[in-house]
This record gives sequence, structure tokens and C-alpha cells, in this order.
Amino acid sequence: MLNILDIDTAKQVSSSIIAAPTYGLEEYELHKNAVLEWLEAIKSKCEKEGIQTQLKVIGGPSPVSSSIVNYAENENVDLIVVGTRGKSGFKKLLRV
Repeated sequence: MLNILDIDTAKQVSSSIIAAPTYGLEEYELHKNAVLEWLEAIKSKCEKEGIQTQLKVIGGPSPVSSSIVNYAENENVDLIVVGTRGKSGFKKLLRV
């Protein structure tokens, strides 16, 4: 299971030019830990069903799709399944 933490480009630029290199690091780590906790819960459910899983959380620039494709190419991934936690407005669009 792979999760891409969207890295805010403005923070990247300001951390390298204006602010300290650690600018935004605490926020990033909080998000990363929350994602890992969520993925661990899913991993536990999968393993109860006999499905082996590996977890990976990486930071990447927008668009996230580019980070997914780059990771898949570098790791020789054969199949990509994309899920959502329902945080988009797409469901609202379908309820018209």
C-alpha cells in the first residue's frame, strides 16, 4: 500500500530559500504518522484475510499521479489500484 503525501510546493521553495530547511517538517511528520496509523489498520484487516501487505508513505509534489507513476516504474509495479476515502466532491456530483 502506497500513500503519497502531497508536498506543498510553496513550502518547499520557502524552506530552501527563505525559511529554515525544517520549515513544514513538523506538519509533514504529523500527516505521515496519521497516514501510517490508518494504513496499519488496513494492513491488519488484510493480514487477517491472508493478504500480505507492505506499507510505504512518501512525499511527492503535485500532481500526486506523477508520484504514483514514478514509484510504480522504479519498483516494477504491475498493478495500481487507486482508492479514495470519500473526501472528494464526486459523490455530491452524482446526487444531482
